[in-house]
Amino acid sequence: MEVIGRGATSRVYRALDRATGHEVAVKEIPVDLGLEKRVAAEIRAAARLEHPGVVRMLDWGEDSESLYLVSELVDGPSLEQVYAEAPPGDRATAQMAADVLEALDHAHERGVIHRDIKPANILVDGHGHARVTDLGVARLSGESGMTQTGGVVGTMAYMAPEQATGEQVTGAADVWAATLVLYEGLTGRNPLLGSSPADTVRRASLGEIPPIRNLRPDLPTRLAKAIDAGLAPHPQARP
Repeated sequence: MEVIGRGATSRVYRALDRATGHEVAVKEIPVDLGLEKRVAAEIRAAARLEHPGVVRMLDWGEDSESLYLVSELVDGPSLEQVYAEAPPGDRATAQMAADVLEALDHAHERGVIHRDIKPANILVDGHGHARVTDLGVARLSGESGMTQTGGVVGTMAYMAPEQATGEQVTGAADVWAATLVLYEGLTGRNPLLGSSPADTVRRASLGEIPPIRNLRPDLPTRLAKAIDAGLAPHPQARP
């Protein structure tokens, strides 16, 4: 099997489903990492979702060495790769953000908060549509979750201030992160990314994002206002 992705705790392979003849993606997580509860939560989260903007989980399994999650194969780059190699332009960037927000709306209606929206967790398919993946730290309504108030999960450079300071998060934290991904695509920079990890933590905790028109005065007023609202420091103020 061909390795098509690597993370801190997993590897992702391209594989062939012999029953259907379709190519799939298989995420392998070593059992010695002790992530069984988190993987089980990811499976339960994925089972609640059925939306074209969410990468579908197809199956799962385990053996003495690893846990395996089988998902549909999105044969395209992550948005992180797209941003680094060939920025897609304003219209395509805004459309992909809309794809992500529609997928998140579906998830939130079903009690799933992603908590780790970032360009690396957004895949771009062959039609240019964005697909949300990796529910490894998702929080599900009706469950206590993997962390309590005071614990922090996710990626600091895309965290809403309430998430960065360990408060209980709602879907508004996903709105913040998706809006920040859009902000980054339109400006070429993530304003939370500091000169050191400690600086990034400080910036994320404060949540002070310059209005996007400071960097892109040419953007339509309606779009700029929507972005600034999505990055409001207080979650209740976000759309």
